[in-house]
Amino acid sequence: MSMAPPPSNPPPEGFPLNRVDARILNIERNPDRFYLHISNFLLDLINGPQFDVFSEVIDMIFENLHDTAISTMKDIIIDYPGTHEAILSIYYLPYLFQLARLDQNDLVYYLRNMDYVNHQGIVLESLALSNMFMGNYREVIYVRGMIMDNTECIYDELLSELSQAFAYFRLSETDDRDLPDCSRRTPTTIEEYLDIQDEILEMLNVHFTSSRIAVNKYETVPEVFEFAVSNHPNPFNPYTYIRYTIGNVENVVINVYNVRGQRVRTLLNDYREPGHHSVIWNGTDDSGRTLSSGIYFYRVVAGENTATRRMLLLK
Repeated sequence: MSMAPPPSNPPPEGFPLNRVDARILNIERNPDRFYLHISNFLLDLINGPQFDVFSEVIDMIFENLHDTAISTMKDIIIDYPGTHEAILSIYYLPYLFQLARLDQNDLVYYLRNMDYVNHQGIVLESLALSNMFMGNYREVIYVRGMIMDNTECIYDELLSELSQAFAYFRLSETDDRDLPDCSRRTPTTIEEYLDIQDEILEMLNVHFTSSRIAVNKYETVPEVFEFAVSNHPNPFNPYTYIRYTIGNVENVVINVYNVRGQRVRTLLNDYREPGHHSVIWNGTDDSGRTLSSGIYFYRVVAGENTATRRMLLLK
């Protein structure tokens, strides 16, 4: 079987040319590599017509067909409202507009005229991202405030608070002295912003690593934890939170790999108690270098349990 020639504009470093290329990479085996299987490029979604269309969109992204991917995502949003694929499509759009160098104002207009019934939360998230890309920091503060006022998720609330703080800081650097009074945090120096960032990231870490205890009228009963792994947000820029749950005291190893199976970062290699935990990855390798946009994999090994998930770094 002959392979299709690579596109004239090769995809960004970190993307395979297509799924077949990723499957048959000729790499030598060594302990620092994770060996890819074709299943690693399939989405963890329910099979159905929307799944098939969304899989085609992922192929379009691999091939740098950003305009086509954007058009197809808009079709998914219309044809399959409320599905996981539609939600992911809305979340991808600001990043794809940025990659394609399209006018984010067009996306903002599209989002503001969307039917919010099935997608309100994610539409606000994408509006905030688009405005951040454009440097509309006052609008970012306003939209993030709407998210915080309407969410029950502590994760979304804290990340919106961090984004709002960054927007306020950047706005304070301009000649505009009429700073908004609706921002929860009001840093005016980089030092103040970094202190807020450290505080919020620590709050997120504490929230996701704390073990929950179920208490009834007669006794305290430890919760039974089952092995589970996830990360959010995905796609992400610049941070993603890898959450994992273990049922016993285990040595936990979390490594990040590129699409060639090369280990680029070790996030954890230590013992952890039973319960919910998390680590943060900021898109850098073990040397602190910022990695390029693309698909990466994280692998969590805890005793006899192993899980591998994909994540998409978009800049």
